[in-house]
Amino acid sequence: MGLGFGAAVHIPGFRKLDNVDVVVIAGSQELKAKRIAKELGVASGISGYQSILDFKVDAVSIALPPKLNYEAAQFFLSKKIPVLCEKPISQTVSEANRLLELSKGVLNAVNFQFAELNAFKIAKKIIEDEDLGKIEKIKIKWLTRSFANRNKLENWKRNVAESGGVISLLVTHTMYLLLWFKSPIVILSSQLMSDNEQYTGKLSAEDTCYFQAKLKSGEDVEAYISNNSKEKTLHMWEFFCKDGVLVLKNETNDYMSGFQVYIDHGDNKLIEKYVDSGCENNQDGRIQPFSSLADRFIKSIKTGEIIHPNFYDARLVQKYIDAQFRSHFNKTKVFIS
Repeated sequence: MGLGFGAAVHIPGFRKLDNVDVVVIAGSQELKAKRIAKELGVASGISGYQSILDFKVDAVSIALPPKLNYEAAQFFLSKKIPVLCEKPISQTVSEANRLLELSKGVLNAVNFQFAELNAFKIAKKIIEDEDLGKIEKIKIKWLTRSFANRNKLENWKRNVAESGGVISLLVTHTMYLLLWFKSPIVILSSQLMSDNEQYTGKLSAEDTCYFQAKLKSGEDVEAYISNNSKEKTLHMWEFFCKDGVLVLKNETNDYMSGFQVYIDHGDNKLIEKYVDSGCENNQDGRIQPFSSLADRFIKSIKTGEIIHPNFYDARLVQKYIDAQFRSHFNKTKVFIS
């Protein structure tokens, strides 16, 4: 489901896999769905997700705005159909709790796709092996300017009521990765901005987030993330460890490809550990990591094995989303249990 990201990333991602047949694509506009289905060589294009049941599918993938992610995921989970869903899976913690309850006994996954990248896997192994000693602090800087913000589009990605904004689009990835790299967030303090002004919760959604956090495992975190930045594109993680610094960095305009991993043993000399060579044939860099997750999802359906990230992880991230806004509006630290 989804005629934007679903058509651009999900369908080509699934088509990289053996023994997977994409039989239908659904969207809100039937004519557009039929046109995109024809362009992509999908047998059917329809409006509305409920009619997907007519195609006797073995699984569904959902790439819709958060409100519709929740509605569609709830529908298919209640029918015991395995679901791979985009993040955020909902607009509220109570909705995420509902989906988690419905997902019991149904295979599911959520597309926090950075963890599928080789660069992130290599960084995680360096951290787990404590090659540089224990982490003391993590700093994250992620600067980009989204197509929607560059062009002032009036779509859900910039709409407060539809849970658009940098929290849903980028910060959710960061909060999941902190959980994946180390442990859950237990304390969070956040400041949000919109068009270089204090975010008020009205008009355009927030486009910049500065937050500080404490992880359950003890590390301090500092993050500055914007999808409306006028600065040079950058996505960088710095893990300050007892015996040096681990750096994970991408300076390209592609969200996914182009990451590099370096280590500094404390002598200010960066040693290259991994460099992503980029995508072949100028392919969208998001397709390969999605395909990796989709492959694990399809295999889980066949084996019955639970995989991560899933609705349990997404429910935790939804709690962090809620904490970001509560901290900003109440101007206080939020303690998360």
